[in-house]
Amino acid sequence: MDEYDPENCIGPSNVFPNNPTSVGWICRDCGHHWNSTFALRHMGFGKCPVCNRTSVVPDKNSFAAVYPDYVKYWADSNEKRADEVFY
Repeated sequence: MDEYDPENCIGPSNVFPNNPTSVGWICRDCGHHWNSTFALRHMGFGKCPVCNRTSVVPDKNSFAAVYPDYVKYWADSNEKRADEVFY
């Protein structure tokens, strides 16, 4: 519960662990904010998408964010931009 966002309108002690309500979380490692349900977090899923590399966040874990000096070498013919793929 140390990642539970205090800005949420619902208190974590007012719901069961399998509740499907989506609420905000703040990663204790990188500070990223994301939404996930109580149920997913209870089952061990719904973790920080940046740290677990399940979602590209352009300014956090993309190739462009991690290797900005190499973006100039990114080919225009690539299907995705450098800020749309993992590092």
